[in-house]
Amino acid sequence: MRNGWINRTLLAGASGLAIMAASGARADSTVCGAVAGNLVQNCSFETTDSWSGLYQSSNQVNSGANSAGVGSGDGFPDSLSQTVATTAGDTYDLTAWATYWIWGNTGTVEWNGVAVGTIDQGQSNPSWDKFSWSVTATGATSVISFSVSDTSYGYIDDVSLVDTTPSAPAAPEPATWALMALGFAGVGTLGLRKSRKLARAAAV
Repeated sequence: MRNGWINRTLLAGASGLAIMAASGARADSTVCGAVAGNLVQNCSFETTDSWSGLYQSSNQVNSGANSAGVGSGDGFPDSLSQTVATTAGDTYDLTAWATYWIWGNTGTVEWNGVAVGTIDQGQSNPSWDKFSWSVTATGATSVISFSVSDTSYGYIDDVSLVDTTPSAPAAPEPATWALMALGFAGVGTLGLRKSRKLARAAAV
C-alpha cells in the first residue's frame, strides 16, 4: 500500500512538472519570445518598459500586438536603445525584424555606440525581413540601439540577443527538467517493483 502511494505521488508530481513546462512554452507566442537564451527584455515591445525612446505601434506588427517605430520621418523618436547584461569577450548573435525601411529609409544598428550594420530593404513593397549581426561584448553590460540620422523611419520588432560563445553555460529548459523528473519517477517505480518481487521470492 505504502509503495503504491509513493509511486502515484512521484508520477503525479512528474506529470505536474510536464504540464507546467508546456504551459510556460505557450506563454509567449512572439517570435523573439521563442528564441532560447534571448537576453533582450520586452523583445517584442508588448509593454513600455526596458527600452529608451520606445514608441509603440500596432500599425505594423511582425508578431505579438506591437512593434517599435523609429525615425522622425514619421514622428517617431530617432533612437531606440536597451542596456543588456553580457559577458566580456563573448560573441553574440543580434537579430531584429524590420519593415518599411524602403525607398531611401535606412536605419543604423549600433553596439555600445559603434555602428555594426544598417537596415535597408531597398526599393520593394513593405514586408517584414530578418536582419542579423555578430557582436562581441567588452564588459558586463552592452547597449543595443537602432537609430536614424535623417528623415528616415521604419519599424522594428522581435529583437533577440543570444550568446553564441561555445563555452557559455546553458541552463536546462523547463521541458528538460520535466523529462528528467519523469525519468527518475520511472526508475523509482521499477526499483520498487523489483524489491517487492525479491521480497516475495524470499518469503516462499
